[in-house]
Amino acid sequence: MSLLTREQIKAAAKAELPRRTLTVKELGGDVIIRGMSGSELSLFNESLFTGKGRKRKVVTVNIQAKMAVRCLEDADGSRLFGDADAEWLGEMRADALGRIFKAIQDLSGLGDDDDEEDDEAGK
Repeated sequence: MSLLTREQIKAAAKAELPRRTLTVKELGGDVIIRGMSGSELSLFNESLFTGKGRKRKVVTVNIQAKMAVRCLEDADGSRLFGDADAEWLGEMRADALGRIFKAIQDLSGLGDDDDEEDDEAGK
């Protein structure tokens, strides 16, 4: 592969995030999901912490719903839900929410990746 220039990387940073329609058979229909940017991933990760300083701790409750509310969109590309909606969205069937969560991870490059071995070999 060729070495990318600063301008090529900058142009890629402005590229549209990946989106796709996902069939969620457990819910009887389709949803539109999109991947997260690096900034959005940081905000998501930050939302998993409470407290400050030495009292800071990770809260792992409802992680799947917290990610889903950030990445479920309508046909126009607007978020369907606000962050506060994660509380009730977490009551969704676990298999349906898990399907959405995994698809978002995959679009964001966060899922299990078989290409990791290729990346290591290329070093």
